[in-house]
Amino acid sequence: MTRLFLVLAIIVSYSSAFAVGNAPDNIDTSHKTEARLRYLQSVKNFTLFAEAQVSDQSDSREYKSIMLGSYYRFFDNLRAGLFYQRQYGFRHDEDWFKDPVTLWQWRNTNDRGEDLAILDVSPKMSFAENWTFEFKTRYEYNFFNSDRSLRLRPNLTYFYLRDGEPLASFFLQAEQVLGLNYGTHTVNERWLYLGGLYHYSSGLQFGLFAAQKWQQWSSTPNYTAITGKTYTVDADSDILGLTLILKK
Repeated sequence: MTRLFLVLAIIVSYSSAFAVGNAPDNIDTSHKTEARLRYLQSVKNFTLFAEAQVSDQSDSREYKSIMLGSYYRFFDNLRAGLFYQRQYGFRHDEDWFKDPVTLWQWRNTNDRGEDLAILDVSPKMSFAENWTFEFKTRYEYNFFNSDRSLRLRPNLTYFYLRDGEPLASFFLQAEQVLGLNYGTHTVNERWLYLGGLYHYSSGLQFGLFAAQKWQQWSSTPNYTAITGKTYTVDADSDILGLTLILKK
């Protein structure tokens, strides 16, 4: 009986040691679907903006957000805006945590709300009649954990015209997310978007997009304090999305 207890103790100790040093492996490498609804209304030099977004992800995660605010057009080629965003289901490095049974796992954040303040500056230019180029820059402050991020997104769009009016548009976007006060590397996320919109009317557009996302997860000070180790894990995801835009 004593030997049996010793064997069990060794097994438990070994399992616990392995669990304590475990880095995330069930991360965002998955296929996702996403839907976005946007509403824009022009009032003189202001453009009121609202966006709702939902994403269904393969590891039982559900991301939801709503963003409200307004752009102000300073010049024909320059606009800036302030926005408030409420999001649920977002995951941070700190959400890789150790439960009382010494197992490391991702925290369920589907119902956790976070509030963000966003400053957006978007210079834009048109060329060759059918083309536009925009460089969107967004500074984000997350009140939940004081994370500060900078999003840089160049966007190239081609407009297919009929009788001088857009019938469809096709876009290519490349986005980088820089963690200004978190993460172990400068760039935490990279996105590549390719999509198109059908311009049913001046007030209604809809279409599809495909995206590839690269993200990096890093060990937190709490993880290092417990395990004496660090980790960096990369994750790739494929996203297929639907966009509906209403304008007034």
